[in-house]
Amino acid sequence: MVCIKISDGPNKGAVYLLGDEVVTIGRDNDVRIQIMDQGVSRRHAEIFRVGEMYFLRDLTSRNGTFVNEQRVTEELLRENDRIRIGQTTLVLVDTTPAQEDLAEHIEFSHMEADPGATMEFRFGVMDFADIEESNKVPARQVAESHEPKHLAILYQAARAVSSGRNPKKILAAIVELSAQAVEAEQCYIFAKPEIKSKRELNLEASYEKEGATTPAVSKTIIKRVFKYGRAILTSDASTDQRFSKKSSVIMQGTRSVICAPLVAMEQIIGVIYLSSSDPGVTFSTEDLELITAIGINTGMALNSFRIATEQRKMFTSIISALVSAVEIRDPAIKGLTKRVARYAKAMAKALSLPQEEISTVSLAALLHNIGRLTVSEADIVAARTASAKEQTLEYKLAMGSEELLEKIEGLREILPAVKHSFEKYDGSGCPDGLAGEEIPLHARIIAAARAFAKILADESADKLATKEALFKLNALAQEGQIDPELVKAIAIAFRMGILEVNE
Repeated sequence: MVCIKISDGPNKGAVYLLGDEVVTIGRDNDVRIQIMDQGVSRRHAEIFRVGEMYFLRDLTSRNGTFVNEQRVTEELLRENDRIRIGQTTLVLVDTTPAQEDLAEHIEFSHMEADPGATMEFRFGVMDFADIEESNKVPARQVAESHEPKHLAILYQAARAVSSGRNPKKILAAIVELSAQAVEAEQCYIFAKPEIKSKRELNLEASYEKEGATTPAVSKTIIKRVFKYGRAILTSDASTDQRFSKKSSVIMQGTRSVICAPLVAMEQIIGVIYLSSSDPGVTFSTEDLELITAIGINTGMALNSFRIATEQRKMFTSIISALVSAVEIRDPAIKGLTKRVARYAKAMAKALSLPQEEISTVSLAALLHNIGRLTVSEADIVAARTASAKEQTLEYKLAMGSEELLEKIEGLREILPAVKHSFEKYDGSGCPDGLAGEEIPLHARIIAAARAFAKILADESADKLATKEALFKLNALAQEGQIDPELVKAIAIAFRMGILEVNE
C-alpha cells in the first residue's frame, strides 16, 4: 500500500492511503488532506496515479509546492520524498514488500579490551583430543547426563551453520546459541582477517546478556589457544596461575572463561570466547567439549564462506572481462550493459523475487549482449544504419549467446533468460517467436530493462525525465513489445527508491 504520512505540522502522524482517485490537498472542507495553515491555498495541490506512478501537481498555489525543498509544478514521487506545503511536511510511504538487500549490516558490540593490538601467534596442527582446563575446575553437579542437551545444541548449531548464505547472521546465531547453552554472560567470535593487515584478529560476532557488565577480554588466553592449539577452560581467571601473572590479562571480576579454536584445513583461523562473572555459574568439562565441537564446525563454515567469496570474486572478474570484450567489439553500447543489469535487478526486487533469482537476473542482464562476440562487424554496422535488418541481428545475437553460454560451465542456467530476451510479448520476436508467459520471466525482465535503458540513452531526444521515459516504456508495452506488468514493476522500483536512472 502506498500512503501519505504527515511528518511535521498540524495533524502530525496522520496517514492517508493513496488509490486510483485524485487526492486533493488544501484548506477547503471538501479536500482529502486538509491543512489548516494560512500559508496553504484553499486547493493547493493534488496527488494522482498513472499506472504504478504517483504524481504531485501544484494547483497554481500562492506559496508553491516543494518536493525535497525544490519548488515543483508537477513531480513524479518516490518513496520518502518530502513534500512541503506551507508549514506542513508530508512523506510518501511505500509499503510494497521489498526483497532483503544482499548487503546487510549487523552492528556488533565493542569491548573494553582492544582485540586489534598486535599479537604474534605460532600456528600448528591442532590435536582435537587436546583440551586444556584448570585443575581447580569442578564439573557442574547435575542429576542427568549432559549428552541429550548437548546433542540438541550441536544439532541447532549445525542447522544455524547450514541455514543460509549470510556469514554475519550465522555467526550471530552461533554466539547467542553458545552463550545460552553454557549460561555465559558474553560470547565473542574473533577471526584472522582474510587479507593481511595490521589487525591480527577481527571481532566477527558478539553476544552480551542484557544487564551483564562487559569484561575485558584476555589476549593472553587467546594467545595460548593459538599457540598450543587447545581449547581452554578456567573457573577463576584472576587466580589461575597460567594467567594471573600476565600483565596483559585484566579480567575485571571474570570468574569463568572458555576459549576454543575455530579450525579449518588443520589451521586455527580464530577463536570462540565465552565468559561469565556470575558466582553461580561455573563452566564444566562438558561445556568445554561442547564449545570445542561448535568451534570446529564454525571454523569449517567460516572457511567455506571465505572460499566461496574468493570464487565469487574470480567469477565476477570473468564476467567483467566478458562484458568488456562485448563493449570493445561494439563501442556504441558501452555502458549500456551495466545500466540494463541495474534496471533488471531493481525490477526483480520490486517483484519480490527470491534473492537467488535476483542474482541470476542481474547476471543474465550483464551478459545479455554476449552474442555480439559471435556476429560480424558488417552485421553490427548494418544494424546501426538499417532498422529493417535489426530483426536479423537480434536473431544472430540470440543464437550466438546460446552457442557461447552452452560452453561455459556455471552460466548455462542463465541461457534461457539471455537467449529469449529478444522475444516480443506479442510473439513477433526471435529466435522462437514465443509470446506472453511462454517467454521466461527473467527474459521478459531483461527485455523491459533493455528497452528502458535505450529510451533513456536515445541521442535523438533531449535528456528525458524519468516519468517521460516510463510513459514511453508503457507505449512499447501497449504495442506488444514488452510485458505490461514489468512496466508496473519498473515504476514501483522507481517509487521505492531502488531504481537509479543516473550513474
